[in-house]
Amino acid sequence: MKDSSVSPAGLFDVRRQRRLLDGLAQRISTSIQQRDRMTAYHAQQRQQEESELERVRSEALAHCRETRHQMLSQWDQAEEQLTYQYESKALTHRMELNRLGVIFRRKQADETKVITRKVDSRRQAVLQQYENRKNQPGQIKRKEIKHIDDALTTLQSNLEWARALTIRRLDRLPDVPPATDPEDDMRVPAPQSVADTIDAISRLTRRSTDVISEMQTGAASQIVDRFYLPAGVAAFVVLWAIAAYFIAPSPPYLWMAAGIIPAGLLGFTTYLILLWPLKRMTRRLYPVVERIHRAAEECATSGRNIATQTANEASADLIRRRDAHLQSAARWSEEQLTALETRLASEQAVLRQQLSQTIVESDRHYTDEFSAVGTAMRSKAEAVAKNITDHLTSTDHSLQQKRETNAAGRVADMQRVATRLKAGVGRGLQRMVSTDHQVAEAFPEWLKVVQDPAANHDPVIDYVPIGSLQVDTRIQQLLAQKGSSDAPVASGESTPQMLANAEIPTGLPVVLHRRIQSCLLIRSDPASMDAAVAVAHQFLWRLLCSAPPSRAKLTLIDPLGRGQHFTSFMALADHDPAIVGHRVWTTDQKIEARLAELAHHVEDVLQSSLRDRFERIEDYNELAGSMAEPYRAIAAVGFPNGLSREAHGHLRALIESGLRCGIFTVLVCDESNPWPSDIPIPSGDKVLTLRVDGAGRWTIPQEGLDDLPFHPLPTPPSSLRPALVESIGTAAVAASRVEIPLESVLAGIVEGTGSTADEIAIAVGSQGANRSLSVELGEGVRQHVLIAGKTGSGKSTLLHSIITSGAYRYRPDQLQYYLLDFKKGVEFKPYADIGLPHARVIGIESEREFGRSVLQRLDAELQQRGEKFRAAGVQELAHYREASSEPMPRIMLVIDEFQELFVRDDRIAGDCAMLLDRLVRQGRSFGMHVVLSSQSLAGAYSLPRATLGQMAVRIAMQCSESDAALILSDDNTAARLISRPGEAIYNDAGGLAEGNQPFQVAWLPATRHREMLSAITARDQSYAQAMLPPVIFEGNRPCHWKPALADAALTSQPATTVGGLLGESVEIGPPVSLGLTRNTGRNLLLIAPASSRIAVLASSLSGFAKQHPDLELVYLDGTRADEGESLAPWLAASGIEAKRVRPRDSDAEMVRLSEEVQQRGDESDQPPIVVVIDPLERFRDLRQDESFSFSLDAAPGGGGGPAAFQSLLRDGPPSGVFVMLVCGSAETLSRWLPRGSQHDLELRVVGQMNQSDSSLLIDSPIASELSAATMLMYDDADGRISKFRQCSLPDPKEVSQWLGRESLASDD
Repeated sequence: MKDSSVSPAGLFDVRRQRRLLDGLAQRISTSIQQRDRMTAYHAQQRQQEESELERVRSEALAHCRETRHQMLSQWDQAEEQLTYQYESKALTHRMELNRLGVIFRRKQADETKVITRKVDSRRQAVLQQYENRKNQPGQIKRKEIKHIDDALTTLQSNLEWARALTIRRLDRLPDVPPATDPEDDMRVPAPQSVADTIDAISRLTRRSTDVISEMQTGAASQIVDRFYLPAGVAAFVVLWAIAAYFIAPSPPYLWMAAGIIPAGLLGFTTYLILLWPLKRMTRRLYPVVERIHRAAEECATSGRNIATQTANEASADLIRRRDAHLQSAARWSEEQLTALETRLASEQAVLRQQLSQTIVESDRHYTDEFSAVGTAMRSKAEAVAKNITDHLTSTDHSLQQKRETNAAGRVADMQRVATRLKAGVGRGLQRMVSTDHQVAEAFPEWLKVVQDPAANHDPVIDYVPIGSLQVDTRIQQLLAQKGSSDAPVASGESTPQMLANAEIPTGLPVVLHRRIQSCLLIRSDPASMDAAVAVAHQFLWRLLCSAPPSRAKLTLIDPLGRGQHFTSFMALADHDPAIVGHRVWTTDQKIEARLAELAHHVEDVLQSSLRDRFERIEDYNELAGSMAEPYRAIAAVGFPNGLSREAHGHLRALIESGLRCGIFTVLVCDESNPWPSDIPIPSGDKVLTLRVDGAGRWTIPQEGLDDLPFHPLPTPPSSLRPALVESIGTAAVAASRVEIPLESVLAGIVEGTGSTADEIAIAVGSQGANRSLSVELGEGVRQHVLIAGKTGSGKSTLLHSIITSGAYRYRPDQLQYYLLDFKKGVEFKPYADIGLPHARVIGIESEREFGRSVLQRLDAELQQRGEKFRAAGVQELAHYREASSEPMPRIMLVIDEFQELFVRDDRIAGDCAMLLDRLVRQGRSFGMHVVLSSQSLAGAYSLPRATLGQMAVRIAMQCSESDAALILSDDNTAARLISRPGEAIYNDAGGLAEGNQPFQVAWLPATRHREMLSAITARDQSYAQAMLPPVIFEGNRPCHWKPALADAALTSQPATTVGGLLGESVEIGPPVSLGLTRNTGRNLLLIAPASSRIAVLASSLSGFAKQHPDLELVYLDGTRADEGESLAPWLAASGIEAKRVRPRDSDAEMVRLSEEVQQRGDESDQPPIVVVIDPLERFRDLRQDESFSFSLDAAPGGGGGPAAFQSLLRDGPPSGVFVMLVCGSAETLSRWLPRGSQHDLELRVVGQMNQSDSSLLIDSPIASELSAATMLMYDDADGRISKFRQCSLPDPKEVSQWLGRESLASDD
């Protein structure tokens, strides 16, 4: 069993420290006794020498002192005179320097007044300008209100006329009931501006005029309301009189007069008969006029309110501008004052510098003079000193020689004693010093830790320091013992300390060593609990700073303090909550649960990682690499409170196994709170105990050490903690990204030689210690994979590893992929770009319809394989391969964010749920496997739980506790403890806890990913050539127009139909095409963004020209340079002939086309004509005529362009004339065409729009959910909707070659 990573304990063992101290004390005592005897003898020799030397030196020193005193008196007198002259000049210069401030302050005040006057003038001008303009918004408001009132004049006149006509017919005004039918409601939407108000009133006025005209329409109205009835009666009378004159007997005058009576009766009877329908019509139409008038009044009221609001906003804007100018003046004032202050300060600084220079020169002159005096006097002093030195030297020379001879002998004697002591004691002291230095180097001061945090990280932590035992006092006391001799010792000859040159250690470090103890128990008096907690803090900070980033995890427990004892550590949670276990645990249940989790983790480490190969996690981590196990520390304050029996059992287990698994336990206990008998306080060889009393004195309660003071190491100062937290947290976050190259996982796999006959084994990650993890499918219940993890947890990397690793090991005849991606990204795009042969279907930003079609294709494949298996009489894929020799590959369906299939409860979701359920249940036998990935399995719409339950292989990544229970099982929430991206739990036991296998997903950089895919593609190129091309769906961009795609669209259209390509279907199948048949209403309406219109038109028109070379194309071009690109240049470049009509000629062209339709008739077999109007809103001459003509001579077929346009829409398709109408919005269509003509546009192609327009145009709001690359084709005849990906603008040269019109295109 490997056990070499952690260094031996050595002197870090407190038992060895005690034995070493006892040995040093015995040896030092013996040496001190010998030293005392020698010291007494040396004292007698030194006494005589010192007496003679003192007498001679006293006489010489007395003479020297007198000479020196005289010389110093002369020196002082010269310096005082020079100093007096210097101070007189310096005082004058400094007074001038002080007056500079007063002068410049006065100057600043004068110039400040000038600036203030200028600012005041500017403010007055701004205020005056505001006064001149503040009434303008009110004037504009009154003008707009007048325009509204003028717009109401005509409507009021119509109302008065209607009332007069009603009274004339009905003799009264009937009551106007409220509108019950929406068609009777004349109100219009609330206007958004005054112009909208006037426009709405105008429309209501025209509607009122129409109603009044309708009231006067008809023969009855013309006869009754006008002079026709009286004229008819008069004509009857005249004709009667003429007839009586010629026919009646004489006299004729009586007969002539008799005709008046029947004429009157006839006229009155006719009047009564005609008046009855007029009254009924009047009762019906008069309320309409009244409602229109009321609606106009409401609209006018809204317009007046808008005018008032606009005027208020304009007034507010004037105020804002006034305030802005005033603020600008204030800023200018501040800038000028600042500039003034800067300039004056500069001038003052110049003058101050000049005076200062003068003062400096005076100082320099004084210094030079003072230096000269000092030099002269110093020369005299040196001469005196030389004389004194010579005299003392000659006196001491003779005595010194004798003293040195005797002292050398004494020193030699003492040196022999010290040498023997150093030889015996020095080795032990050196061990103590080196041990102390080792701790100091491994664990420097906190400031150095903050300055260079990376220098302190060590992959192996041998020990964590706690403090030191103070031993220097005891050693010094032993060395300072005087013994039995009191004789004085001469300086320089010997020392009372026998180890004068030896380094005596201050203390012995006390540590928690990985080979000795795993638990630190601190027993504290209640008054010293804070100091005890501080020791625990120091231990935890040292562990965090010494361990490699993200390789030290804390579990903090505080049942009494409710977390307050560990608040300084919680800032680490802002970087990585896993460092501190997310929170401080305080309740009994949480404490027990947390200790149980750690105990379970220890079991995993012992049984899965260490086993019988490694003694400690340090030995395992040498091979584990990025899967190395972190150190863990449990810190608890206040036990036994909150500690249940079960929790106590877990705690004891953690202490016992801590030495192997890297678990440190730190317990801070209150001595006044005893432990119950059934849960005793931890003890034993693996527990290091410290004690602190109420006075703050620390001791180690062990025999031989309890009398030595213990000094705990200091905690990080509060000023350094933020930097410490930042460095630890930042390093942890950076280190949390573990990258295991996929190449290392694939190292033992032979490329391209795997067989999937029995199962699939795909290496996707590492479990540490050179052990890789493979996804194994096809055996037993391990058939399908369910993956869940939050955003950023590494799901996409895992999917890439599955796909790439499988393609690396297996060839396309063994394994094929169907890839669907429903999230807004391009994760699967590299497989499409490089052309991976294994990928048969690739969906990028897939649509739900495309996903359903893929499932339908797989369902069909499932049925086909079932038929083949039944025909061969087998039930397993391996047996079928043996029986048929057909290399039937296994199929793996990979769906990222599969929940998107079920975001709505519609038919697509139901179909997908049914198809997936069938694949999951029946795919096992036929070699078809499903891999589903999602951020969360929660939500109302998802696969049924019964289907998910069939997926035995679960891979859980970073997720919440609820999602962990969903992906694994209710009692298996281990996934919530995952702390870094790429870390995952592989479970092939249906989510049961006993099946958990932690691993790290292999990392595959983008560049290396593409290189591997390119190599695999080149390796399997022969398979790619033999297979059909893959289906690639890119929902994030338009499809590319290709001749083959256009031909496929034409094959589905009859020869008599004018057909063309619209785009690729979002489902697997033929493209979506446009077919214009010779039936009423088969015209096309296109409403799409300007960037998409030209591509849709070009794709369809090229198909028209291919199918009907004799096609006549009329292009009404209303495009503008600033609004979109015209189709005309593309048509010319493609060789498609088209008649281009500008808006000013559209009226005449429409009349011509309408006449052409009339000439052709419904059974015409002439070549088709396609009229493209692009866009409709630019052709105002074609807008429906909303005016009314009351002339009896008006031609019934008149109306010009609008009428011809509507006639063309109605009658054109049966005669082979079709209209492709491009429009910007549904509102434009309603304004240009009446409702009847809108029904003549049965084919409608729409892009993304709002829900109301979508419902209006295609009876469904689904167009609001379209992407920029997708559109809808709606056929109003049968209500069918087809979704497709629009084509990009075709290349004109490619189109001209496809049409066979290269020469025509080149001529253009």
